[in-house]
Amino acid sequence: MDGFVSAVAMVRRSGASVLFGVVAAVLFVASLALPVATAQQTQGLTTITGLNLLLIGPLGALNGQFGWFATPCLAVAIYATVTRRPCLSGRGRVIVILAMGIALIDALFWTDYPNDGGPGPIVSFGTGYYLWIAAVVVGALGLMTTLGRDQSPRRRR
Repeated sequence: MDGFVSAVAMVRRSGASVLFGVVAAVLFVASLALPVATAQQTQGLTTITGLNLLLIGPLGALNGQFGWFATPCLAVAIYATVTRRPCLSGRGRVIVILAMGIALIDALFWTDYPNDGGPGPIVSFGTGYYLWIAAVVVGALGLMTTLGRDQSPRRRR
């Protein structure tokens, strides 16, 4: 554990948290263009792209799938690490990291893709799925490196 803490301290001093944000953004954008999964549907196999999931992802909550909600948290993490602006308090950053973790765990157990013919089982995952997971992990790590900094929003008087 001491090795991890010292590694995080080294990243804080070097300003490499910006690199975490940039890498997470590149991984996320790449995941949008690539196939995420292939599902068995009534009309045959359907390939699902990252952009498709980004657009219909919030509807997954109606089916008990909450993995998409890591994406808005990822956007907050990228913004906080790249701009270095005070956008979240320390507690807010911890909440975003925990939300990313919970949503990521839910996404790891994604088993079916619903459509008008009913839910179809996921046959295989594509490169976009793994890039999205990597983006969420890198974004969370980047946000963790900012935890020791004073980035709490300033209140106007």
